[in-house]
Amino acid sequence: MIHFGRTFFAALVYATLFALLGACGDSGTDKELDSPYTEKRTLSGFVQKGPFSKGSKISIQELDAVTLLPVGEKIEGTVLNDEGTYSLEFSEFESPYALLTAVGTYRDELTGEVSKATVTLNALVDLTARKSANVNLLTHLEYLRVLYLVKGEDMAFADAKMQAEREVFAAFAISGDFALAEDLNIYSNGDGDAALLAISVIMLGGLEKDGGSGLPFGLATKNDDGEENSKLAERITDFAEDLEKDGLWKNGRTAANMADWAVEQGLNGKFDSFRTQVVSYIDSFWWKIYGFDACDSTLDGAAWLNDNPYSANRGIYFICKSGKWIPERRGDDSKDTTDVKDSTQVRDTTDVADTTVVNDTTSIADTNSVADTTFVDTLSDFEKDIGGQRCTYFGRIVHGVVDTNNVYFCDGVKWKLFDGDESARYYKLMDNRDGRIYRYVRIDIQYW
Repeated sequence: MIHFGRTFFAALVYATLFALLGACGDSGTDKELDSPYTEKRTLSGFVQKGPFSKGSKISIQELDAVTLLPVGEKIEGTVLNDEGTYSLEFSEFESPYALLTAVGTYRDELTGEVSKATVTLNALVDLTARKSANVNLLTHLEYLRVLYLVKGEDMAFADAKMQAEREVFAAFAISGDFALAEDLNIYSNGDGDAALLAISVIMLGGLEKDGGSGLPFGLATKNDDGEENSKLAERITDFAEDLEKDGLWKNGRTAANMADWAVEQGLNGKFDSFRTQVVSYIDSFWWKIYGFDACDSTLDGAAWLNDNPYSANRGIYFICKSGKWIPERRGDDSKDTTDVKDSTQVRDTTDVADTTVVNDTTSIADTNSVADTTFVDTLSDFEKDIGGQRCTYFGRIVHGVVDTNNVYFCDGVKWKLFDGDESARYYKLMDNRDGRIYRYVRIDIQYW
């Protein structure tokens, strides 16, 4: 009996101990389920430049909630199909913030060809109440800027994301109230989706001419070690690093290269398959780089000169016709001779002195009786000073040119001094740091 009692007592102790351990285990499980981040979860979406190829790599890594530095283990996966779809499972994240990184080849938006070299795209995301997130060119271009604003300017994560996105769009002359970058999709139909596709296309611009390699858009070059580098990847990195500290993209030469390419592709019908909003965003970009306002009814028939110093199309006039700026070249038989309605446009005035004093032009004869000096073999000193340009657009008042204290405009067959109301004109200033054109007006003796 004694032996039985001891055995019974021991069994009772063990049963009580197991019960306590089981209760502790249940309590720990309940605590984990109460956390919005530590439970097992799935994040899915699309990886797009054009769509990434099946088998491309994608990973997610937790970021510290304060410093946004990587913590914990990186969870890796692959793109599931040639539409760029991915799905990742992860758990035990204590922070709501994570970094998605995709590395792979992509299908070109214009040619449909798959790139031969890889590109890397990042996306900073807030996982709170989120089950999907896309990785695309916009999420990557804003990536360094967001980190800088959060860590360097002590800005809240959500505010930094919104500001960085606006700054990237502004660099491409796009404005609007769009969704977060990780919610945009080049295949969706919203305005923000159209803006993303437009930027993705514009970033391809002129890559075939960079370095004289003659390669098709976005394909690879070889480095000294024989490894393939994507010229697109280099351009993307340059843009993101330029934007990081001040939110401005200042590479005027690359911008002009992309603008020239956009003009050529548009004229050749390469954008015809895109919906209207996408083409509109692409047009807005190169108009801004050339210093043009939007071609609307107020400018219909106006002739504006592209005077961007980095542009291969510098010195070419563009005519506003039916909402489009169309290049017009000397000797073009289809030249529109409609009188320009808005004569306030002037050329580059970077080195312009005060123009308050304008020479008297009363002694200048009617240009109808002036001999044609357009095609003389030797340029005048003035024409040399303005880059060898001649007045060739008959019957028009087009971009004026300022030389020292004199304002000239094209009237008939030669440049004439302007003796009208200067306060009604506005001028253009080329900033040599970024190659962009800024307009200002004169009010009384002040310039604004």
